[in-house]
Amino acid sequence: MCPNLAAEANPAIWQSDIAPAVIVLAPTPQSLTGIDFERTLSSRAVVFDLSDGTDRHMVLSHHSRLHRVKIVAPDHPGGHHVAIIPDSCWPMRMAAALRLFGTETCLPHDCLHPTAAQRSRLNWMLQALDFLHATERQKPNLRQLAETILYPRHDLGRAIEWKNSSQRRQTQRLVNGARHLMLEGYRELLKGRISRPAGRSNAGEDRSATERTSD
Repeated sequence: MCPNLAAEANPAIWQSDIAPAVIVLAPTPQSLTGIDFERTLSSRAVVFDLSDGTDRHMVLSHHSRLHRVKIVAPDHPGGHHVAIIPDSCWPMRMAAALRLFGTETCLPHDCLHPTAAQRSRLNWMLQALDFLHATERQKPNLRQLAETILYPRHDLGRAIEWKNSSQRRQTQRLVNGARHLMLEGYRELLKGRISRPAGRSNAGEDRSATERTSD
């Protein structure tokens, strides 16, 4: 996402209070020595570098990994320091800063990257959202979604078999999770957690998932 949107629409991915992987560099008091950020930049590829008139928003790349950095008052003459909010996400904030400044061996845990299984599920959910919101479809069809995304090489059988199949239930759960991700789950994702809709039985999932999706 282009960081220029931070000034215009404030997307969540650029809000450091919501997205703890955003590294905030704040002005350093005159009595202290700030970080030599220019030295760090010399070994990082700059993907984006834009200013909104107050802060500088950057995306840096190093070893195929991206770092999002927000520099408060970039023209401050005394340099900058990493500002870490002491909230429930501070381990992730610390991990992001350590990774940027090259001390990755000190990471407390790999909280900045989903597992392979989580990446696969997230990819499916994004594909499901694209399918459900495609403008050319008058009414999304759950079975078509299953055949397109989850089971492209499977025969899902006759209508009655599909109606009572585990594949249909799995597809409904995927749709339910995708909509949850779109509406509120993305906030947890930005904090390194993948949440699921809570408090629903299978029947409840069926009703929620098929609310706008036909069989």
